[in-house]
Order: sequence, then C-alpha cells, then structure tokens
Amino acid sequence: MKIATLLLMVVLISGFVAAQKQIQIKNQRFEMNAIRNGQPVHLETKNYSLSINYDTGEFFARINITESRLYTDEEMEYRIPGDEILEITGIIPINEIIDNQALKQQYVFELNVTHISTNVNVVFTFDATHIKNSNRGFTVFRVSGTVNLLDFGVKDLKGYEPEVEFLMDFQTYILGG
Repeated sequence: MKIATLLLMVVLISGFVAAQKQIQIKNQRFEMNAIRNGQPVHLETKNYSLSINYDTGEFFARINITESRLYTDEEMEYRIPGDEILEITGIIPINEIIDNQALKQQYVFELNVTHISTNVNVVFTFDATHIKNSNRGFTVFRVSGTVNLLDFGVKDLKGYEPEVEFLMDFQTYILGG
C-alpha cells in the first residue's frame, strides 16, 4: 500500500511539474558597442548564462566578459578579482510578453547591472518578435540598454567615451503547460 501511495505521489508531482510552463533559451549572444578614440568598438560573446522564470519574471544573466573586455590586460595596472563577470538581474513580466501573441512588441524595463561590487540601475528596451513555424512558436528577443562607465567608478576611460551600449539577443521556447 505504501509503495502504491508513493508511486501515485510521484506521478502526480511529475504531472504537475510537466504542466507548468518553463522557458527554454536558445541562440543567446551578448555584445557591447562603444566609441574609443573616435572609432567604434564592437565586442561580442556567447559565453553567458541566461535564465528567466515564466511565473515570477525573474531575469538573470551572468556574462563572462574575459574574452570581450573593453580593456586589455596590458592597459591595466592590475586586475580586480571578479572583474570578468557582469550580471544583469531584475523582474520582467515574461508571461505577459510571451502570452501576448502580437507579432512585434516593445517593452521598457529597469534592470540591475552588477560589475565587481557596483550595482547600477539601467533602462533596457526589450524588442520581442513572435515567430510561428511548423513545429512550434518561439519568441526572439533583442534587449538593449546603455550604461555609463563613470557609474561603475571607472576613473581612467583609456580613450573610451563613457556611454557603452549592451545588447542581448536570444530566443525563447515554451515547454510544458
């Protein structure tokens, strides 16, 4: 009897989990665009993790900028431990964005950008495009925001203008539900 009860609970729990909507993220890319000594600088990486909770809207991106830093090691007197990580966090109503089936949408959200121990609120624009294909639909996001290096305590800009544009591209698929 105990085994049958345990099996029934496992089936019910797994059915509940499968019924919840979850977001799968594909084809993610992060880039920074800046101006240095009057010339455009474009740095890009796919080396980051991104998670979005469908129910709560928690948005978390952890970007390893080791290979796409604005400054090279030769330009820095010393590296501060942890300066290779950039985090972007906040809450966005992802369920509303995805459930709204309008072909193109634009939203503006304030997210927290953290580098080393500095937290800065940055306004990001989320451009969302719904695409239907024969298998299933997905949403393509292009997220952009501008940060000011002076807000992060950078004292020597090494020829950079203080405004740097952050861009994230990614696709989301809904699983479950």
